[in-house]
Amino acid sequence: MRISKRAEYAVRALALLASRDPGGPVQIQEIAESGGIPLKYLEQILLILRRADLLVSKRGLGGGYRLGRRASTITLAEVIQLLDGPWTSLEIARSAEGPGVRGLEETLRELDAQIRAFLQTQTIASLLEREQPVQFEI
Repeated sequence: MRISKRAEYAVRALALLASRDPGGPVQIQEIAESGGIPLKYLEQILLILRRADLLVSKRGLGGGYRLGRRASTITLAEVIQLLDGPWTSLEIARSAEGPGVRGLEETLRELDAQIRAFLQTQTIASLLEREQPVQFEI
């Protein structure tokens, strides 16, 4: 499984919006600059996210984008599937034959299911929690 740059940019844009104080919208230029995302590419991504109700936008002076739902309800699986389409499963070459082939195929199917399940538990909010510095007691 490979996550596209488009899906990565979408996650980064959502995380940036989630990291801001709730309330006012963030302008697209600020999202692009802060996230290191090309502006033209970001416009397309934000349109997809808005159509899926993950974002809301406000036009005009003081306009911009904000999350359409709480960050704790937006899963990585949802965002990746939205931007990359159906899951691409792990698989081995079709011409493979011999001992261990079926076992390897079954192992990859199980791994694929575990990856999907894990991504369904990870949210934009949980990504931000992972970035909090770890406090060590001495």
